Amino acid sequence: MSDVKKLNAQIDNLGKRTAKWRDDVQLVLIQCAQHAFDGSNVDPCTRLVKVLHGSDMTALIRWIEAHMPAYWVKAENKFKFNKSFQGEYDAITLMASPWWELAKKAKEVSSSLDMLDSLRHFIKRMEKEASREIDGKPVTVEHAELLTKLSAIANDKEYDAK
Repeated sequence: MSDVKKLNAQIDNLGKRTAKWRDDVQLVLIQCAQHAFDGSNVDPCTRLVKVLHGSDMTALIRWIEAHMPAYWVKAENKFKFNKSFQGEYDAITLMASPWWELAKKAKEVSSSLDMLDSLRHFIKRMEKEASREIDGKPVTVEHAELLTKLSAIANDKEYDAK
């Protein structure tokens, strides 16, 4: 067998193992959801994210926040229970929403950086985060004036480019 054929076989094997691993993570996520909904216990979510170091943490955390009564507290490196979460536990629906679909696709990864595009995405994300509710209360937004200033900078740069 040529070196390329061996390499391709190894790559195919990794693909099969990765697919099994992703499915296993999905099943564990659904069990975590059951604990979050039934017992208000989001500790298994935190444990799962920590043991999966090296995988797409952003996709995992975003999936958990979207599908469970949990929110990530970066400063504490853990999830907390979100009392104001709208939704119910439904294993079938959760299985139909694979966590890995939230991961960046290869075509979304770039070797260059468009600062204006990144700033626009950041502003949009911060606006969304600033309008969130946790436990039925609006999230506390510190230094909100920065968002206004960043928007002005982005608008000025966009105007200059025209």
